[in-house]
Amino acid sequence: MIMKDTVVLRKATKEDIPFLAEMILLAETSGKELISYRDMFELPDDELLKGFEIALDNEQEGHGLTYLTFLIAEYNGNKAGAACGYIEGESGGSSNHLMTGALITGFGTELVVGAFKKNSKFKDVQINKSLDTLQIDSVATVAEYRGKGLFKLIFEEHCNNAKSKGCSQLEIQVWGGNNGAISTYKKLGCEITLEKFYNPEDEIKGGRLLMTKKLT
Repeated sequence: MIMKDTVVLRKATKEDIPFLAEMILLAETSGKELISYRDMFELPDDELLKGFEIALDNEQEGHGLTYLTFLIAEYNGNKAGAACGYIEGESGGSSNHLMTGALITGFGTELVVGAFKKNSKFKDVQINKSLDTLQIDSVATVAEYRGKGLFKLIFEEHCNNAKSKGCSQLEIQVWGGNNGAISTYKKLGCEITLEKFYNPEDEIKGGRLLMTKKLT
């Protein structure tokens, strides 16, 4: 008997928090990031995972560091990929402020302040999120399940959920040079609408792109 592969898409629960912490770190392994959580915090992965597990255990909608905003794709019963999606400002506050609060809960004020000081070096490539737009972030698929169209399913579900709330625009930020991600987003109907580059006089080259899509 030939068994068909089974894909299940579902909302994350508290029990998924350890997996989501792993996906947050996995999402930053393209090698194209100017700075990542690993760079900002300079902690071993086990300590980073522990911090993100604490940070994700909150129920404040509207930002990327709560388990409530993640969708998970399961492949033949195994957790295979995830991505968060939220509408900027839907909770009445900036997602950046909400994420900062979650990070402080997970890592403590001193570490977070130090991490933000490092990140401030790259302020020239920071892109502001537009109010009332769907934000997609922390996109990751476990290596053995890549190429099976799992992110496409997650992406489309986030879009449908946002449209049901009256949202008409999607934004995804991606590091310049991450050609795999850029190609995937283009296939899903996104286009590059803004590019910001790091100071070319420094030893680090690169930048950040904003990709958008109308939700119709």
